[in-house]
Amino acid sequence: MYSLCLDCGATNVRAMVVNEQGVIVGKAAQPNATLPGEENPEFHIWDANRIFKQLSECAVKALEGLDVKQVVAATVTTFGVDGALVDDAGNLLYPVISWKCPRTAEVMKNIGKYIPQEELNRISGVGAFAFNT
Repeated sequence: MYSLCLDCGATNVRAMVVNEQGVIVGKAAQPNATLPGEENPEFHIWDANRIFKQLSECAVKALEGLDVKQVVAATVTTFGVDGALVDDAGNLLYPVISWKCPRTAEVMKNIGKYIPQEELNRISGVGAFAFNT
């Protein structure tokens, strides 16, 4: 039996397949990078559709030659501080802002105007860091 591990990092998108003993039996990676924001070229956003496509391509490559019916678990890890707002149908409401984007610093500096930091921490686990998106 296998576990499929997908990882979206700031520099690479990866897939690994491990067997029951924890031995890597398949892997693949592609480079990842932010794009400039439409409203300001200094802003950094992630192309979610591209990332999903890359994760899929990496998974297919990592599983080459293996019996995919033996995959019993899948995990996905992504950026710890980036998130995406979606509607009920799963459509993005706003571009996925990268932790590298300078626009978040001003928001976090003034977050107390909108919600007390303690309340934000309690609800979301988000700390008072400028790179939280």
